[in-house]
Order: sequence, then structure tokens, then C-alpha cells
Amino acid sequence: MKKKRILRFLAIIIAIIVVMIVGLFINSETLHKSEKGLTESKLKIGFIIDGNKDDSNLNISAYNGIMNVKDETEAYFSIRENISADNLEITSKTYAEDDFNVLILAGANYDDIAKNLAEEFPDIKFIVLNSNLSNGKNLGSLYMDYRSSGFVKGMLASYVSQNNVITGIGYNNDNATVHELYGFEQGVHYVNPDIQVYSEYVTKRGGDASVVSLLNEFMGYGADVVLSAAGNRDSEVFDLAEEKNIYAFANSISFLESYPETVVAVTGFEVSVGVADIIKMIYVNAFNGESIALDFDIIYKEELKGEISERGLNRVEDVLNKLKSGELDINKLAPLE
Repeated sequence: MKKKRILRFLAIIIAIIVVMIVGLFINSETLHKSEKGLTESKLKIGFIIDGNKDDSNLNISAYNGIMNVKDETEAYFSIRENISADNLEITSKTYAEDDFNVLILAGANYDDIAKNLAEEFPDIKFIVLNSNLSNGKNLGSLYMDYRSSGFVKGMLASYVSQNNVITGIGYNNDNATVHELYGFEQGVHYVNPDIQVYSEYVTKRGGDASVVSLLNEFMGYGADVVLSAAGNRDSEVFDLAEEKNIYAFANSISFLESYPETVVAVTGFEVSVGVADIIKMIYVNAFNGESIALDFDIIYKEELKGEISERGLNRVEDVLNKLKSGELDINKLAPLE
């Protein structure tokens, strides 16, 4: 009798373990293996990113854009996170084998591989985020015009500064940061060519340099306004700016709430709208492999907006609207050599 109880107990334990393993397998199974949704959808969208969905404004905004039109475009959706550039090709081929016809890619080093994949899989529409790739066929992109964004923030900064000394702090001298800081400097000088602008990247300094050490240095020269384009180190810049009572400009709306007495305004790109629009273009067969600039707007901290003269606000808004309409060309306003 005792032996039977032991065997029964062991059988229960084994059954529980089996259920847990099966549950783990089901929960970890990739989304695109669900055959029902896959076969009933007109669009089969894969979203491949080199980080996590929630680790950047770009990724989460793109995800939200897809979700906003998924039902409208009868789309089936799958996401693959933390895919390095080295694994982009094999991940894309997996999607191709499952007959996915739209792949949205968000990775810092995806561009060159995306070009080759677009040639290899002509029936798949490839959309690269934060790039300006296009082939006039099945490869397109949505790009953030950081030079224009930096330009309008530079104009605003010039109206805020009392000392006529301004700084822009970056971390990596990557393409986006180069354009933003250059546009920022040109925007400052568009308003007042006599203002001194100090722009620098931490990685260019090397050694013990940090965003904090750079800002301290430039405040020593009299800088009383800062633009931070330092990615996940932006908070370090704004912490010091808040401590030293100088004003700042940023790229994320979250900083308006986190630093209500410091961050005057941010520029925000309409990523979710752009992603939704390009999916709808593909849905109605209106996509022609183009590169599309995302619109952006200025969001002010209302309590600090008064630091900018009405004339200054009107002039900045006028330039922003003309940049959007194409009446003004950033390549002429701020030509990058």
C-alpha cells in the first residue's frame, strides 16, 4: 500500500512537471507560429529590432503604430527582439519561409544587410526605421530629420540664453547626433551669429570624459542653456542642469515632466503615425520603395514657455512650418559639409 502511495505521488509530481514544461513551451513559442491568424491575414508583418520593444521611444512608438492599424489592414503581427545585425539575415529568412510580406526593421546597423535582403526577397516590403534607404521597389524607410529638429531647438535656445553662451552635449558621434548638434549650432546662429556655441561628444574626448564633465566645462565658459543628445545619459545632463539652474532642451516628452523647472521644450517625431501610414500604403498597394521624412513638432513646458519672447516663438513656428512644407530646405539653411 505504501509503495502504491509513493508511486501515485511520483506520478502526480511528474504530471505537474510535464504541464509546466508544456506551458513554458507554449508561452515561449514565437508569435508567428500561430497558423490561424497567419492564414487569414492580408498582411503579415514582422517587426525586428536590435533591442527590446520598451527600451526606446523609437521601438515602442513603432510598435504602437503597428497596433493602431493592425485590424484596419487585416494584418497578422510578430515581433523579434534583441536581433543583432549578424542575425538579421537568418531571422528575415525565417519570416520569408512563413510567407510574411512586410518586415519593419529597427536596428542601428541594419542598413547594408537590408539592401541585400530586399534584392533577395523582392516580394517582401522592407521598411527600415531611422534611415533614408530606398530602392524604388520594395525597400523604403522612415527617417528622423535630426538636423531640422536640432535647428529649431537651436533657435529657441538663442532666445532663452542670457549669457550668449550655449552648449550641445552628445555621447556618440553617430550620424543622428552629428546632424542634431550641427543643426542646433546653425539654428542658434540663424538667430544670433554672435552667440558662442560649444558642441562636443563624450566618445571624442576619451579618457575620463563624461557628459557631466563636458557640461561642467562649458558652464565654466558661461553656458546657460544646454541641448542634450546623449541618449541614455540625458538624465545625467539634466540632473546637473537642474542643480546649476540652467535651461535645457531635449528629445523626449518624458523630460518635460521629469525636469519641470529645467527642460523648456522638446521635439517629438511622429513615429507611430509614420509607421501606421506606411503600412496603410502597403495595404492599398501604394508603396513604391520610398524614403519618407517623419514630421516632428515642438512640445513646450507651458510654465517655461514665457522665457521665450512672443516674437521668438512666432519666428520659430514660422520656420518649423516652412521646413515641413518644403518652403525652407534644411540643406540650404544648415548645409552639412
